[in-house]
Amino acid sequence: MDKSPFEKPQTETPAPQKPLEQEKVNHQIENIEIDNVEEIENFCTADMTFKSKREQLNAVREFLKSHLHNALDQKAQITDDVSKRIWDQETTKKLSQVIQDKYGVCLEWHVVASTLLSKLGVENVFKTGRVPNGPGHTYLDVKIDKKWEIFDPFAEKYLEDLGHNGNKFQNEYYKDSLSNLEQ
Repeated sequence: MDKSPFEKPQTETPAPQKPLEQEKVNHQIENIEIDNVEEIENFCTADMTFKSKREQLNAVREFLKSHLHNALDQKAQITDDVSKRIWDQETTKKLSQVIQDKYGVCLEWHVVASTLLSKLGVENVFKTGRVPNGPGHTYLDVKIDKKWEIFDPFAEKYLEDLGHNGNKFQNEYYKDSLSNLEQ
């Protein structure tokens, strides 16, 4: 068996599932407190709930691209205050601040994605891990049409910003993640 160049995810945080109609209860994923965000509430309208899960997933991807920028992009114009908030992964920050900052790395992107998908009733699991000798990374496992798949819109945007549009990365790392959910 080939050894994966990536370690298995170290932790899993199931995203709370709550339909649109339920009372809004604040919770936290990693160091981001999920508060009420007007843009997210406006996105999760009744019209969106009538779309297929695949259409919802694609709409969430587009929401992320239109509301957040890749903080790792060399062309990013980030203020010092925003940069400090992004790289401080221990101090709790609010989701509304993430949206207001308009920049993030995988953590911010995937907390926003998990929040949107959970509000739409799409089952998802927030994953964290570490690339060997490299940075930590987050992504989501999502259940679409009764099958689990990887959802990593930050990686897509990161590669797009590097000129590798349409490419994927860390395939071996992801495969271990899905096999755990299928059981």
